[in-house]
Amino acid sequence: MTTLVEMKITTRSAGDIGAWQVAATAGDARLAINGEDTLTTSNRVPLTAALQGLSILRRRCAVEIYTDSAYLAQGAAALIPVWVTGRDKASAFRASLRNVQ
Repeated sequence: MTTLVEMKITTRSAGDIGAWQVAATAGDARLAINGEDTLTTSNRVPLTAALQGLSILRRRCAVEIYTDSAYLAQGAAALIPVWVTGRDKASAFRASLRNVQ
C-alpha cells in the first residue's frame, strides 16, 4: 500500500531574507521543518521549501503539496508532465540502442 504524504508549504519574504516552513502529515505521523535563507529571491524560497520537504521522505510514496506560492504551483503543474514525457522518451531511446543479437 502506498503512503500518502501531505505537505503544506508556507513562505514569506522580506527584502533579501526568505523564511519557509513545511508541515508534513502521513496518517497520524506529523513532522514540521523550517528554515531561512539570506540573500535570496521570492521565487527561490518556495522551491527551497519544496526540496527540503521532499528530502525528508525515506521511501517512495505519493505526495500532495499545498502551497501559497503561485510560482511553485504553476511551475510544478506545467513542468512535471514534461519531465515524465521526457523520461519516457529517453527510456525508449535507450532501449532502441541496445545490441540485439
